[in-house]
Amino acid sequence: MMKGIRLIIIITVVLSGLGFAGSALASVNQPTNYVMCKNRKIVRSIRVIQNDEGSCKTIYTKSGVDRIVGNGRRIESCLGYLKNIEENLGAAAWKCKDVTSAATIAVPKAKVNESTNTQ
Repeated sequence: MMKGIRLIIIITVVLSGLGFAGSALASVNQPTNYVMCKNRKIVRSIRVIQNDEGSCKTIYTKSGVDRIVGNGRRIESCLGYLKNIEENLGAAAWKCKDVTSAATIAVPKAKVNESTNTQ
């Protein structure tokens, strides 16, 4: 169970750390589909991001490096790229899981008592 929670936290940190501004992925929404694949301790991800105009990009992350592997005017095109990569990895003994709907965990900030009075 702890591994699952760590994976969710890692996904959340990765997604929030992407910060799309200034990149080739500027002005896009959150991933509409997100698949993580694991082989031993190696993790790869495939995600589809759709922009406000409806076009999309399929992004494959390998060794921490994002690469756009497909573009489309419709989401179906990008989902096709995602499924193709997922099937190829599965055929090579990778275990893939759809994590699109993985919950994020909000960790509240700790309260800091700035008072030094000890009365």
